[in-house]
Amino acid sequence: MEYATRLIKGFDPRLPLLVQDFLKLTDEQRDTMEKYLESILSSRIPYQFLPLQDCVDLSIFLIRTTMEIQKWTVDVRGVGGAIDIATITRTEGYRPVQQKTIIGQNYKRFLGGSNGTSNK
Repeated sequence: MEYATRLIKGFDPRLPLLVQDFLKLTDEQRDTMEKYLESILSSRIPYQFLPLQDCVDLSIFLIRTTMEIQKWTVDVRGVGGAIDIATITRTEGYRPVQQKTIIGQNYKRFLGGSNGTSNK
């Protein structure tokens, strides 16, 4: 979430608190500064006008970006693997768009052969 927030807001979510500590700002000054930074640095994405497909694409982009950056950082890796995507609309309600398949034990390994047949 941190990396997605950086892309959307234009800065690390910890920045306002760090600046507040460094400059000894009041909470009100920090809030004003944060709103100012967002107004200048945030991505200019017209969310209310995005087609549903663009919303799905943006969601996947933010998840993939987080997954990729976590490959190189020394931090908790909380994102990875297949991505599940669903939409919720007034007309269709909940609708899965992309779902990973959950499988059990690898069938080929279980049987002992590379082609799914037993070596016996």
